[in-house]
Amino acid sequence: METKTIDGVEWELHGLSCELCGNHMGWMYNDKKGWANPNVYVIYGDNTCQKYGQKYKYIEGSVMDLSEKQLDLLRGE
Repeated sequence: METKTIDGVEWELHGLSCELCGNHMGWMYNDKKGWANPNVYVIYGDNTCQKYGQKYKYIEGSVMDLSEKQLDLLRGE
């Protein structure tokens, strides 16, 4: 399980991370503090990377919601 220390408190990271930048977007858990959802992650909904603004949409799992310009770049057009 991946962890992150924030203000001296170690959190277990759960849920989605951005495929482009690796920023954690999901829930966090700490034994003493419980669950936290600082990025307003929605399990079966649309989410956005807080770091760079990349949108994700839920289609049987979260996938990047790419614009036509982004798709053209990936296609090499």
